[in-house]
Amino acid sequence: METTNSSSSRFVAYVKCVVYLTLSLGFLMFVVPILYELNPTLRHSVREQQKYEIEAGSIYYTEVPISF
Repeated sequence: METTNSSSSRFVAYVKCVVYLTLSLGFLMFVVPILYELNPTLRHSVREQQKYEIEAGSIYYTEVPISF
């Protein structure tokens, strides 16, 4: 019985997966913060969250006092 995926094609698929994951993480870690700094409204929102130590994600997913 012969498989359709050879070891070389699986290796290429794994390399592509790693490259795409790296690019995605790089976009999220570097490009998105730059976009937030360029937009005045988003920049203000980020600064206010930092000023009042608000974890925006926790408001939606947990019961934190600020959400009440």
